[in-house]
Amino acid sequence: MALRALLLAIDMVFVFYAFSKLPLADAYTMLFTAPMLVTALSVPLLGEQVGWRRWSAVAVGFGGVLIVLRPGFAEINLGHIAALASSSLFALSLIVARRIGNSETGSTLLVSMMVALLVVSGPAMPTVYVASRLSDLAMLAGLGLLMGLGHLGLIKALRLAPSNVVAPFHYSQIVWAVIFGLLLFGNRPTVWVLAGSTVIITSGLYILWRETVRRRQAA
Repeated sequence: MALRALLLAIDMVFVFYAFSKLPLADAYTMLFTAPMLVTALSVPLLGEQVGWRRWSAVAVGFGGVLIVLRPGFAEINLGHIAALASSSLFALSLIVARRIGNSETGSTLLVSMMVALLVVSGPAMPTVYVASRLSDLAMLAGLGLLMGLGHLGLIKALRLAPSNVVAPFHYSQIVWAVIFGLLLFGNRPTVWVLAGSTVIITSGLYILWRETVRRRQAA
């Protein structure tokens, strides 16, 4: 549980950095590579068998990443690297969560993550801290509340329904990212980002569907 919390805490640092450097839609597109990474990592770390269909979906999904990044044609900055690093850490945390199973309560998992985040980010505070205005503190409090509720909601959802039922709602974040990015920051997603995100999301949903089929056959 401590390992999962540490992975999520470092993941969150990368997430915030990615959001500070990339438009929302671009960042979320990179973050949605997590299901593909879970499939790839489940072989060496969990000893699971992955068939050619899911490997094909993983390859197609990473093709979607290349569509977004367009290496050699578009500028790749540290925000893209941070988003991919965040996705990798989140995938590792999901692998660890599979080991934990349902032995821990949602509140325990949430509190452990918050403690780990304090341990990871705390040492940097003396060098980067800037006194916040009351309005900023109110926004930070709202951010913390929404993140906590969202994390608890996700944990509860995954316990009440299979991942293939929950995942489509999770992928709706890209829709909200486009809307909020446009309304709040004036970010218009490029055709490449929309095309790449479509490929990545389709690949991720197919992987989740194939895992559901495999589990039913095993049962």
